[in-house]
Amino acid sequence: VAFRESPPEPIPLRGPGRRTLCVPAPEPRWCGADGRWREGGDLGEVGDDASLRLVRYEGGRRGAVLLAAGFGMSATSFLLDTVQVNLVEHLVASGYDVWLFDYRASIDLPSARTSFTLDDVATEDWPAAVDEVRRVTGAGSVQALGHCVGSASLLMALAAGLDGVRSAVALQFPLHPVTSHRNTMKANLGVDRLFRRLGLHSLEPQTGLSVPNAALDAGLRLVPMPRGERCGKPLCRWINAIYGCTHAHAQLDDATHDALGDLFGEGNLVSLGHLGTIMQRRLVVDASGDEVYTRHPERLRLPILLVQGERNDIFRKQGSMRTLRWLQTANDASLYDRVVLPGYGHLDALIGRDAARDVFPILTEHLDRFNR
Repeated sequence: VAFRESPPEPIPLRGPGRRTLCVPAPEPRWCGADGRWREGGDLGEVGDDASLRLVRYEGGRRGAVLLAAGFGMSATSFLLDTVQVNLVEHLVASGYDVWLFDYRASIDLPSARTSFTLDDVATEDWPAAVDEVRRVTGAGSVQALGHCVGSASLLMALAAGLDGVRSAVALQFPLHPVTSHRNTMKANLGVDRLFRRLGLHSLEPQTGLSVPNAALDAGLRLVPMPRGERCGKPLCRWINAIYGCTHAHAQLDDATHDALGDLFGEGNLVSLGHLGTIMQRRLVVDASGDEVYTRHPERLRLPILLVQGERNDIFRKQGSMRTLRWLQTANDASLYDRVVLPGYGHLDALIGRDAARDVFPILTEHLDRFNR
């Protein structure tokens, strides 16, 4: 894949880096336990039983595209104001009708504190969100983009028979993930079970100054890091210990690195256990270990772009190649493409200093081919 001609180098942001976003007024809606969608309110205004949220930024008539973030995060991570251009701004400027999709694991929703598996996200949350966007827009189909667990759950949903998605972009987390030895060791140890024995039901970054937090951070300093990525920020040590190294530091501005604490929050141990099973099997399976998501490759007979960071230590590039070959063997090979991003890790492909130049045009090039 050839990268487009590069614009002038952006000026690195320093300090707070906060700015006014170049997007239309948001149109939020959320869904509660009764399955009904409610419109309006501020972004932070959802009911106590909210388990889904959609926030629309209508940038034009090029068709609706849903954006889903990773586990223990919020879809507002696509709206970061410490970079010069975030993904929502890029898509809005390209004329897309952008819908941020928060599934039940979103740290902005009360449902993040409940127990669930990735199967629930794939078989319940994705269909509900796609149906709502199609209902509101009147479109017969939408496009979808997922990062990390947003990517895996999107592929799982399609494999489970999700209707109404005409093309997809899957960033970093494929159906056949290959992870580092460090993450494999954590999965084999059953970290989720160890924490449950301590009486915990979820995990979240501990940022307060206290003796227990200091002791935990001292222990996290012993967790191995990829070469050149050891960081003096406690949150980076926590993220690496729980999820793996989510970013190549060289790709981030100071302001973005300082803002990482706003991006990560609570994650339930049941879902972490499901992720551990997937990592051990090197295959996306259901929570019981059954291979339900690779039984019907014909259900993924649609254009799919797989995007992989070359330096991704959580999901290595061999995994997306395995998924590409599996898809191309089962279906028309021309439906699928794969891009490896030189120098990028995992999350930095979305929030990196130069992501708007290096990554976003690749995503919109795929979307452009299949827009309305």
